[in-house]
Amino acid sequence: MKPYEEQYYIVRNVYNEDTVYLKPTKQTGKRKYKSSQLVFGEEPLIFEASFDKAFNKKGKQPVFGDAHMDGSYPVVSQKVYELLKYLNVNNFQLYPAIIMDPNGNYIENYYFFNIYDRLNCVDFDKSELINYKKEALRYTVRKFILKSEVLDPIEEENRFILHPNKVFTAPMIVHEYIVNIFKKLKIKTIQFIPLSDYALGSEFSN
Repeated sequence: MKPYEEQYYIVRNVYNEDTVYLKPTKQTGKRKYKSSQLVFGEEPLIFEASFDKAFNKKGKQPVFGDAHMDGSYPVVSQKVYELLKYLNVNNFQLYPAIIMDPNGNYIENYYFFNIYDRLNCVDFDKSELINYKKEALRYTVRKFILKSEVLDPIEEENRFILHPNKVFTAPMIVHEYIVNIFKKLKIKTIQFIPLSDYALGSEFSN
């Protein structure tokens, strides 16, 4: 079996002048949606979309794709949802979301990747850390090594999506199975960097 660092990928935005930047509305932010399981049937999450100055200066019209990022959390279209909805991933839900464009128009049929519990899956002794302090509550990780003793007992499908515990600005980490779905759909708005290749900040080098 391949090392876990060759099976798992970090999810990041693709950064260019067409990048869609999402942030929650005030009402969505109040729901603590990144740290709790959401109740289906309640209001969808709403994200405001913005663009960089180069995009705005050219007067371009925004184009919304099949995947965008709210920080480290993907927000995906119905097309992606249909390929993921039957997966049995621990502590994960695809929760209805709406993107609001700069003119206040709603673009519906999106879904938020909600991982509502974190996993102690990072081997901090073997990972490369920045400004390591043993007593720290969270660590800044430059290069990740995962704990095989934590992941081995978990069924593979149940750990297709991970959100590591005790990591400062923890990234979303997904299995190659998930990556292959996005590749199949030829999604270009987010990128997947193998843990074996990833170093903090490398997403900005492409």
